[in-house]
Amino acid sequence: MFSEFQKAYEYLASTEKYQSDISKRINDSRSKPLVVTEGKTDWIHLKAAYSHLKTVEDHKALFEGMDIEFLEFIDDMGDTQLCSLCKSTAKVKRDNVVIFIADADKPAVTKDLAAIPPTADTTEPVKHFRFHSTEACSKTYSFILPIPQHRELTPLISMEHYYTDDQIKSEVECSDGIKRRLYIGGEFDSTGMGDGVRCGKKSSNKCGGGRIDIIDDDVYKAEKGSTANIALSKIDFAENIAQRTVPFENVDYENFIPIFEIIREILIAEGLITE
Repeated sequence: MFSEFQKAYEYLASTEKYQSDISKRINDSRSKPLVVTEGKTDWIHLKAAYSHLKTVEDHKALFEGMDIEFLEFIDDMGDTQLCSLCKSTAKVKRDNVVIFIADADKPAVTKDLAAIPPTADTTEPVKHFRFHSTEACSKTYSFILPIPQHRELTPLISMEHYYTDDQIKSEVECSDGIKRRLYIGGEFDSTGMGDGVRCGKKSSNKCGGGRIDIIDDDVYKAEKGSTANIALSKIDFAENIAQRTVPFENVDYENFIPIFEIIREILIAEGLITE
């Protein structure tokens, strides 16, 4: 019993220290608008999309004057921590804008980061973001990932869902010679069995018809005795996408445009760029 308590305490302590470290990095940022995402790979996808899209002629107007940076971190923050960080950041007076972006998969948890719906009698343009107004003049904003057109029927999404299912399922040959890819929950039945593959207990709660959960670990060939994981980690997926390695050399990031349109709205509201 004591060992379980000790493990729980150590986890809580490490989580609080991590959140404190992240909060310090946010507060130390005082120049460019800073984008803070939920998952440990979300910023990699957004940074790669930003770098690519701003060079595309058709999108130059969208990115004109936009000069942003991303909080880079290596451990998952999670929705609850992101909400907590947003609230604490809003209490601090600062010179630069901070924008928190939450996944759309748990709306009940992240509702305080979502844009406030307009009232029926409003004549003002609809805002797709939330400004966290405090006495500190915090310049803190947030929004939930907008739903891309190809996910309108399955809107509980995370960052990986901005890619098509074919892109998500693309195989990558890893350094150990094993071909791996991300899996989607709907590829398995509720027991974790799929077409020639099986999902282990660790990820079986993400499986079942209609599920779109991203599975990046604990997947094996269905054949007896197979113990090699064939799921690609989210970090390997993100890095391969960002480096445009085969088979991701032609990813165009068009589905990410709505994210940057909201970021532009925020920068216009702050007077940092003009319409």
